[in-house]
Amino acid sequence: EEEEEVDEDDEEAVYRRELAAESKGQPYAKVFAEGAKALKAGKGAKQPKAKGQTLDDEHKELAKVMMTKKDRRLYSRIMYGKKKKQIEAEELGRKRKEYEESSKSKKAKTSA
Repeated sequence: EEEEEVDEDDEEAVYRRELAAESKGQPYAKVFAEGAKALKAGKGAKQPKAKGQTLDDEHKELAKVMMTKKDRRLYSRIMYGKKKKQIEAEELGRKRKEYEESSKSKKAKTSA
């Protein structure tokens, strides 16, 4: 709990600094750089990714949100089909591997 409170205080301090700079008319890039330095000096830079999402996943999700309902449904159906084919291919690969292993062991038994 203490770590979370420290992180929240740092974020609040950065937020207050950004608001003060905005009211003074300073460029955001300068304030952002100072805020990043302050966070790194504290507990380190906080990860912008939520629950392991990569930046690429976030971009895909944003693009999906911007789609029309019709396009979104079509996209989800395409992704479902791809995922289903991938699962089926993995299952067939597993079965093939099991078959090859069992056939090798049968050949070894018959030749011995």
